[in-house]
Amino acid sequence: MASTPRDIQQRRLTGIRAAVSLDMTRDLFRDAFRGILRYSQLHGPWVILADPTPSQLIRSKENGPLGVIASIYDPAVMQSYVDRGIPLVNVATAPMCRGCGAIQVDNVAAANQAVDYFLARGYTNYAVISHHRTASMLRHEAFVKRLEALGLMCLEYRAGSPRLQDAYTWEGLNELLQASPKPLAVLATEEFLGWTAVGKCLDLGIAVPEQVALLTIGNDDLISLAADVPMSTITLPGERLGFEAAQLLHKMLQGEAPPAEPILVPPVEVITRQSTDILAIDDPEMAAIVKHIREKACSGLTVMDLLQKFAIDRRKLERRFKALFNRSPYDEILRVRIERARTLLTQSDFKLPDIAEQCGFAHMQNFGRVFRMATGHTPAAFRRQFRHAQNVPRSRAV
Repeated sequence: MASTPRDIQQRRLTGIRAAVSLDMTRDLFRDAFRGILRYSQLHGPWVILADPTPSQLIRSKENGPLGVIASIYDPAVMQSYVDRGIPLVNVATAPMCRGCGAIQVDNVAAANQAVDYFLARGYTNYAVISHHRTASMLRHEAFVKRLEALGLMCLEYRAGSPRLQDAYTWEGLNELLQASPKPLAVLATEEFLGWTAVGKCLDLGIAVPEQVALLTIGNDDLISLAADVPMSTITLPGERLGFEAAQLLHKMLQGEAPPAEPILVPPVEVITRQSTDILAIDDPEMAAIVKHIREKACSGLTVMDLLQKFAIDRRKLERRFKALFNRSPYDEILRVRIERARTLLTQSDFKLPDIAEQCGFAHMQNFGRVFRMATGHTPAAFRRQFRHAQNVPRSRAV
């Protein structure tokens, strides 16, 4: 039933007010705003105040429950809300402020996802490009740390200090791209860094992805698709970020204290585009086998099928595969199936038996056992934990 003018006026006088102050120039926070609106529709409706001034906040606070969801990097600004007694949930990656809530992207998980993605493609040479923002630095450090734990070196580049209008210096990036061993896997911790790196590679005559494969992190498809070579991207959970921020703010308005540590929301998935659409394998036969596995693993592919198609001895295949990837062909088939299952569990409404079938598992019981061994969760628990049905857009066409 549609609200009457009187209902709307009453809600504005007595209902919950959520002041939203987000950096709408960034896709992540525009997606977060959608999540806030979705929570409001399910649990409100709330009155949403867009970018209110301090005086407007004070006046609005006098009329009923008021809280703020914002992207704030300055601790002094966060403290000002606490001093005024206004509940605040910050969705930016920034230091915690006592008395404030924080919902943040899990940047370490995003960096680890990037490492796993490149390892699965056979890379041994790595570089990372970052800049001064906290999220970018966290991704940079986590990427390097994970590679070091695996005994792999990583070249590091940090864009120079920002100049006027957020421009950056790029001294040394050309040298890194030219001198680094190839093929090289590069993580650009934000999309504009990836855009710059792709352009510099092409200026230097370095082929992308044949010599340099580049993966970035973010939600701005416009930048990723408009680059000279469309960029592969780890997408971030913007809508879920906003939904959980609204949920936390609601609890705070009901008197619940915010957690002492940020609530971390994991990244969504890797979208593969041209900038990484290649395998870093010098062995053409093994490259063809891996490509076939990735295309057919979810269609019931077996190791015996590989032996027959490529006319190769099983022991020889196992030995060469182990040398390149440190796993067996069978393990690679399962890995591809599980990655597909992760995507379907978090991004679709398909029932579990349907997902099992689409991922190449003939029996639901076998699917559940293999998935739990790989992730530590049953498929149902994974879906509950990592994708909220209310706040992640879903599609039946995957």
